[in-house]
Amino acid sequence: MIDLNICRTNSTRIITSIYENEESIKTRGFFNHYLFQLKFVLAIQLCKVLDDNKNQKRNINKLLRRLESENWNLELINEVDSNTIVNEPRKQNVLKEVKLIKDAIESKGDLIKSIVKVRNQNYAHFDPTRDKSGPSVKTYEDAVVFTSDIYNRLSLVMFGNTTAFNEVEDWEIDPILKSMSKELTERLNDRKIRFSKTTPTN
Repeated sequence: MIDLNICRTNSTRIITSIYENEESIKTRGFFNHYLFQLKFVLAIQLCKVLDDNKNQKRNINKLLRRLESENWNLELINEVDSNTIVNEPRKQNVLKEVKLIKDAIESKGDLIKSIVKVRNQNYAHFDPTRDKSGPSVKTYEDAVVFTSDIYNRLSLVMFGNTTAFNEVEDWEIDPILKSMSKELTERLNDRKIRFSKTTPTN
């Protein structure tokens, strides 16, 4: 989940311009390649979480089914019953939230299918008829926010805690873009000054 949010933050940042001369910097092949890799990780990791597929081992759909259909061991029951954040945090409360989450996942069917499609056609296999662009960065962002919310909803009702997945400052690309933009702008300004000094005036 942290990996997904790092990729979400940096992909959204790359397609947004903030600093002077930033667009010139982002024409370098590195940034195109990095954005491709971010989308690759987003597609693969989101499918692991959201795609209801037997090949996905750690998957929210499998977890929800297990919570509904399997007997809970004593350790889990005690852990849920000790939750003081949510009123009456008993198994029935959790199962009610599980139902709501399953409905929410179903409502995001088209979004999930678009990500599964690009995973299957662009990354897991090479399909000559594939959509080369795949989902937009905004689509990936929506999926990551949705997935993070699911995790925290379930964690809150079960254990009384949530995780601030969006706090990924240490991995953000913005300081790099800021530094490179500042350096380029200073070079261009210095060049303008030197050029103006060597240009004869009438």
